[in-house]
Amino acid sequence: MSNARRDYSLFPSLSHRGVEFFPSSFFLLVVSPFLLQLPVYCFSWLVTKRSPPLPSSPREQQPTKAWVMAVLEAHNSRRATHHFMPLVWNDEGFENAQKQAEACAKAEKRLAKNYIECLSGRHGQNSLGPTKTPHEWTSEAAEALVNVWYMEKEKYDWQNPGPSRPADRFIQMMWASTSSVGMALSHDGRFCVANYFPAVGKKMSFDYKRNLRPPQEGPAPWLAAEESKDIPEHLLMAPCTESNWKAHEKVSELLEEGARWVSADKMDTALPDLDPF
Repeated sequence: MSNARRDYSLFPSLSHRGVEFFPSSFFLLVVSPFLLQLPVYCFSWLVTKRSPPLPSSPREQQPTKAWVMAVLEAHNSRRATHHFMPLVWNDEGFENAQKQAEACAKAEKRLAKNYIECLSGRHGQNSLGPTKTPHEWTSEAAEALVNVWYMEKEKYDWQNPGPSRPADRFIQMMWASTSSVGMALSHDGRFCVANYFPAVGKKMSFDYKRNLRPPQEGPAPWLAAEESKDIPEHLLMAPCTESNWKAHEKVSELLEEGARWVSADKMDTALPDLDPF
């Protein structure tokens, strides 16, 4: 038997160190494990290639005009019954409501309020889901979803104003001091979240007397005005738009000014634990 050493020219990094590492050993240690995993890689590639795409989601898009108008009409038609100022649309509220809805869909359950924090502080938030039937981004869906929250008014004790778990979502959507809303669905249509600004927050009973009242008789003042006959229909659905925007911007300015003068650790941004779900 020859004492000549095998040619290590194919393995210079090992041969110059005197390691007894032959081609057969290299094949067993390096190549064979890859070959054993090859069927798994192929199967994974085929499954990925043939899997249907996830349902399209508007997560990276702005809400359609039809959806915005439907959400505002669903809210403002009910607020008008109580003679409360109509809401305007809030893009930041929409973006964070959609993030919350997607987080709920991923968890397959409704999460705590403001699980996804907004950048300018905590919004008020209503949510619903998972629903048995997925919802589309339609006016019919907006009307039906908002009505679920509104019907909680039957559980509110008007004789004893204050926080109420059973009527929590009704309180937030009807709160007189709230000026804007953004509402979104999850990509699977089974979760709906609406963000409101400003939030109800921690309020005393006298605040509830001032910011909530039962349905009023007759049309809202702006609908009862004589000149309302000449107002276009789209403004009747969301009246006082200009004054609403001014009120919304004024609240935003006050909050920003307060944030400059009060350190973050002293600001009371916590919401009461009113969500019964």
